[in-house]
Amino acid sequence: MILLRLPEGGVHLHTGDFRVHSSMLQAPSILADFVKTAIPNSRIGTVFLDTTFCDPYYKFPEQQLVIAAAAQVSFQALLSRPDTLILCGMYSIGKERFVLGLAEELNVKVWLPNKQRGLVTAASEGGCEVCRALVARCVASKDEARIHVVDMNELNPRAVLKNLLPMGKNIIAWKPSGWMYNPSKKATAATIKRLPCPAEAFESLREFISVEMVAKNVVVLGAAYSEHSSFTELKDFITALKPMKVQPTVFGGSAKDARKHIDSWLQEEKLLKLPSENS
Repeated sequence: MILLRLPEGGVHLHTGDFRVHSSMLQAPSILADFVKTAIPNSRIGTVFLDTTFCDPYYKFPEQQLVIAAAAQVSFQALLSRPDTLILCGMYSIGKERFVLGLAEELNVKVWLPNKQRGLVTAASEGGCEVCRALVARCVASKDEARIHVVDMNELNPRAVLKNLLPMGKNIIAWKPSGWMYNPSKKATAATIKRLPCPAEAFESLREFISVEMVAKNVVVLGAAYSEHSSFTELKDFITALKPMKVQPTVFGGSAKDARKHIDSWLQEEKLLKLPSENS
């Protein structure tokens, strides 16, 4: 996040893509100074807010719980088929914590493609502790790694059928993304039987994972892992900071609804400050 203090005295906050955490609003975080202050000049003027998932539907579980669920399924796969290859989808950058968490839980090595390796290494050298730990688990040879990072596009159905099935390997592929959050999605009994974990275990993990595709020896699973904030997290963040204004930074079909939600949060704060008739 970037906190801007203007020469004339105004203060603005740009969140960028972010996942709200309680520590962001507590000392020693600089944002703690702005929490619940009623003094106008001490409030943030405008928060430029990541509204990717500003929709009441999205109630993401904690990242660590999602990682633990993915590790549990992956561990079961390795127990039943020790030669199983684990794939993790990644964009240019942004899923390092998921990959690292999975590697640490399973105590295995990771292989990164050149593009991601370069970016993760640069972030590591820039002070990112997660990236530094991930680089320490990386190996240059695919054969030495149990987890391979691949481009997220390589896990769509067409790419799976074209590229992964011909490999002839047992593969568990993970798509960690907020868009994979779908706790009501159900898999057929026949599909569940083909998963690398007992049916009871899968049912208990439905909040965290979903079945995206099963094709012979390849299982593609979604993980409700997001680096963006869910609806309630955004609401808690804004109502705690009480900025004068909020500017959404994500546009598109849902932008109007996001604007309505944000306006209602700000209006709630104004109503709370109105004196009662008996005061």
